[in-house]
Amino acid sequence: QHPNDVKRNAMRRHGDARTALGDNWAIIELVVEKNHSLGLAAAMLNVHEKYAMGALNAALNQLADHFRLSKAKSTR
Repeated sequence: QHPNDVKRNAMRRHGDARTALGDNWAIIELVVEKNHSLGLAAAMLNVHEKYAMGALNAALNQLADHFRLSKAKSTR
């Protein structure tokens, strides 16, 4: 593949993930992409830090599901 093809594919996957997460993308963008602390991200989103932690956890799980990275559920 040509480097531009690789970049274009990465941009498409990023856009697809962003679309799949919808409003949950904001916490991912602030904490994962921009490397802000959870506290700062919570303040920027005007939510309590405990809520932001739950939102981040949910968004990361949703992202793993989108990329089919989540583990199969245990049958215990």
